[in-house]
Amino acid sequence: MDALTPERETETIKCLARPSGFVQGLCNIGGEPVVLDPWQADGCDTERRFTIWNKARQVGCSFGAFAARAWARCYLSARSTYLASFTSFNLEDAKEKIRYVNQLDKSIPRDAQMKREVSTKTEIEFINGNRIVTMFMPKGKGPAEVFIDEMAHMQEARAIYQSALPMITRGGAIFVASTPLAQHGTFADIWNGADGKFKKFKRIEIPWWVASALCVDVLGAAEEAPGMPTHERVERFGTDMLQDIVDNMFLEDFQTEYECAWSDESKAAIPWDLIELCSPTGDRAVEQAAPPVRGYGLALAAVSELRRFNGGLYAGMDFGRKIDATEVKVGEQIVKGGRIEERLSVTLKNCPFQQQWAVLERICSLPQLRKIVLDHNGLGMPLSEQAKTEWPNRVVSQVLSRTTKPEIFNHCRAMMDKGLFAFYPDRDTRQQFHSIKKVVTFHGNITYDVDRNEKHHADKFWAAALMLWGAADSVSTRAPGIFVLSAREPDVKDSEIVLTHGITVDPRKN
Repeated sequence: MDALTPERETETIKCLARPSGFVQGLCNIGGEPVVLDPWQADGCDTERRFTIWNKARQVGCSFGAFAARAWARCYLSARSTYLASFTSFNLEDAKEKIRYVNQLDKSIPRDAQMKREVSTKTEIEFINGNRIVTMFMPKGKGPAEVFIDEMAHMQEARAIYQSALPMITRGGAIFVASTPLAQHGTFADIWNGADGKFKKFKRIEIPWWVASALCVDVLGAAEEAPGMPTHERVERFGTDMLQDIVDNMFLEDFQTEYECAWSDESKAAIPWDLIELCSPTGDRAVEQAAPPVRGYGLALAAVSELRRFNGGLYAGMDFGRKIDATEVKVGEQIVKGGRIEERLSVTLKNCPFQQQWAVLERICSLPQLRKIVLDHNGLGMPLSEQAKTEWPNRVVSQVLSRTTKPEIFNHCRAMMDKGLFAFYPDRDTRQQFHSIKKVVTFHGNITYDVDRNEKHHADKFWAAALMLWGAADSVSTRAPGIFVLSAREPDVKDSEIVLTHGITVDPRKN
């Protein structure tokens, strides 16, 4: 190798004196030199006292902006002057930064590695006295650099932030990063500058298209991606893996996890266009989906009419009495393994339990019934227990709670997204589907419910969701769904099939 010119040597020394240059100039992981994205290099080198990143998942913030900075500063800072404190939503995630530090340190030549006084899964102290520690609640004497990761998902975020500030009283910096969640909590307050506070923070947004790990053309995406719809920019700039991910997530979830979009607690969990797609009208209406019926007598007659259908039947029942009505949904699977179409919707308001049992008994006695899922909460508990005893192979008792609702909702939403569920376009049913909100609790958990000022508890929706939950083993939500306009398998040859993404197929040509 040729000797460096004095000018080049000076430039090299200046580069290696910066944390980003030190990392990129010395580290070689897996046979490849470490190359930082520009925003990662800025995170390594910045002299700002307060920085907050609203970031996408898996962009490399923990590695490139946190661990790389801390490791390089341990080598570059004067003896016993540097302390890095890693805090995350759990200890394992915080310890991951220590693993990254070890990975970086072991990638440089052995004779260049600095000896350590302490080396554990939670702490490293180099022979020069500079340290890196992980802790749930930042504490200790400064000056220090405190790295708080995934703050939006921390249950004690405010206390952690409050504990971190005294550590920089005599010098240091606060670095906060997280994927966003709801517009409340400490992370949101800092990002939004709540109450006129947090003015010194530098705010940096890192969506997936500025990260080379997720984007195939960062420079091109910087110009074009912000103005594109999500699916278009993922198709144009996303890696193959990212394209697979967006195809297997709800759009709003992908936007939160990868595009720095905040979850809106007041946003309908099921948009109107999807509701309309699954409850078509006019020429696209499901022919044999019957209008809802109300009352005991009509319910018994309507249940008896279900015997004329040939497909397997699935049902869901959400119990009520005086304040909330009992809602019943029954659907037919017109093709084995295919979508479920609503065949009966019953509302029983102020109906005695004996009459509710009579309706339930008639449904459970249908020869085509495959499964009925009954609400096992409160008023429904005795009826569901009795039904489970009499028809153990057909009846499933299901508690609806904050912990079970997300899974049941997600299955229902997945079936709707794939065109695997259709129901009669009843105004009340549509409104109840639209009334479901994605609720982010104070502790960062997600559930689905209605606003407190609603006159209902979305009982029609939950009856339908329970029905689809019972059919979970018989339907694959991975396969593209189809809408069969005539709704009956024997007549499909004379009908048109419309895919949910708008492509029309003539079945007689397949």
